[in-house]
Amino acid sequence: MKSKYNNHEEEKLNSYINNLKYLYIVVIIIGLSIFLYLFFFDNSKELNNYDNKSNSIITINDSMAYPRYDSINKVNDSIARVKKEKEESEFLKTKAGKIYKKHPEWTKDDCIKLANGKIWIGMHYDMLVYLRGKPNSINTSNYGQGNEYQACWDDYDPGCFYFNETYIISAYN
Repeated sequence: MKSKYNNHEEEKLNSYINNLKYLYIVVIIIGLSIFLYLFFFDNSKELNNYDNKSNSIITINDSMAYPRYDSINKVNDSIARVKKEKEESEFLKTKAGKIYKKHPEWTKDDCIKLANGKIWIGMHYDMLVYLRGKPNSINTSNYGQGNEYQACWDDYDPGCFYFNETYIISAYN
């Protein structure tokens, strides 16, 4: 069978077909690359959260990350607020909580110490009066650095407490 093309034209046609094969391969590689990029790298962000069960990083799509992250924070904040309110409510039912209600200027830790009957250097004179009532005697002295006071209770041990104009207990015996 005789070809309708001469040898020279046939060589050109074969060369053109071979070049088209390379072009098809290049187009397929580029298309596959675009597909893989879009499939695997679709603008997702890794948040620094770990899935406790599988110890793997959780990946969330960009369009979903912030609203979901914000809603999780809101839920966590709500849970923390409810938990804090419950703890506060339970604290206020205790002896220390009742002291705190009457004296909100005192810290909760100080109120707990007072509820346990503790006395410490650095406590305020008003706290001591709250525990023991008014002293039997208060002596004032001035050694050149302002007034200093000695408050004494006859029926308690230790019986005398020393403080200055700041009303912070500095010593007792």
